[in-house]
Amino acid sequence: MRERGPAHQPHVFADDSILFCRPQISAAPAFVVYSGPMSRDPGSKDDKGKVIIARSRQLDGSFSSDTGKLLALREGLLLAKFYNIDVKTAEVDSSFVASILNSQKPFLGDAKFIVNDIKALFLAFGICKCQATLKSGNSLALNLAMLAFSSSREQIWLDSSPLVVLFLVF
Repeated sequence: MRERGPAHQPHVFADDSILFCRPQISAAPAFVVYSGPMSRDPGSKDDKGKVIIARSRQLDGSFSSDTGKLLALREGLLLAKFYNIDVKTAEVDSSFVASILNSQKPFLGDAKFIVNDIKALFLAFGICKCQATLKSGNSLALNLAMLAFSSSREQIWLDSSPLVVLFLVF
């Protein structure tokens, strides 16, 4: 599909002896695009992979937690597209949000336009399915979200993680 910018080690999904290499995007109210080891079970994701890009900022407005996750995922996909990072897997820590994004039926809720944007970005990246993960498997993105609430500034990290977030995660 798209050519990726600088070479990054993608996630490795192990299925018996077959290995699949895919970059990963993880969304909470903040998001992270990272690479590193990851099992096929979304709940046992290893957050110790190399961070390709991370962004932390407050989203203005009043909306539900699920809409916040959708907004963060869309922001993450748009930023990955801007930096020409070829993302192959998307993850959210909400099975409800994942089911909305994986459904073939059109979403008719308030966030319809956000869901449509994400599905179009999934198509552009070649992402077939959004995976649901446990909050504990999404700790880096969640800690970035907490960092966003403690600062009024937007923050972006390329090829690194903020040390304060790494301290919270590990």
